[in-house]
Amino acid sequence: MTAKDGQGIDAFPPALRALLEAELAAGNTILEVGHGSPAPPVGAWVRLAKRVATRPRAASPEIGFHDRRSSLWSGEWTDPRRFFFVLEPPGPSPPAPDMDALRRAAAPPAALRPPRPAPLAIEVDRRGEMLTCREDGRVATIICTFSGGPRLLPRTLEGWWIPAERRSDPIAPADRAALVGRIVEHCRRLGMAGLTIED
Repeated sequence: MTAKDGQGIDAFPPALRALLEAELAAGNTILEVGHGSPAPPVGAWVRLAKRVATRPRAASPEIGFHDRRSSLWSGEWTDPRRFFFVLEPPGPSPPAPDMDALRRAAAPPAALRPPRPAPLAIEVDRRGEMLTCREDGRVATIICTFSGGPRLLPRTLEGWWIPAERRSDPIAPADRAALVGRIVEHCRRLGMAGLTIED
């Protein structure tokens, strides 16, 4: 500790000086004496090597106490005007958050998740200019012309045929748009570059 450091400590109010003396007598040490934040220019601060152990971690009329829990210091002991500070070393770092648990907590319950569509299989008949879509025991067809580049005609997608029940189901407009989107995505994965949609 330099002479200048000693002068800084001499300027401490009596209650804070008594706290420092009690800590030094108990085996704590001063790591650093400084001027500036958190103290104003007219004050000073002392950084201890260990937490204060000679008094309860609570404020009194002569000494204020705040448990900061920051990465720079933990507890701070100060005079009522907050010109002089005794700073404790930072506490241990908190454990890293369990990211898997956070993701699980943020995920919607299974009952609220939108159901995944059944796998879609598409058979391409280039000569007949037809795509046959099969999923979940039902079949739908849509015209796809190949002269001048593949062109999909959504207006030709009429409905689902359920062979086991020998009946057809119409496709609602929103479901039709979703199905066309899935067909386009599937066709592009099959290598139909330049596929366009023509209504």
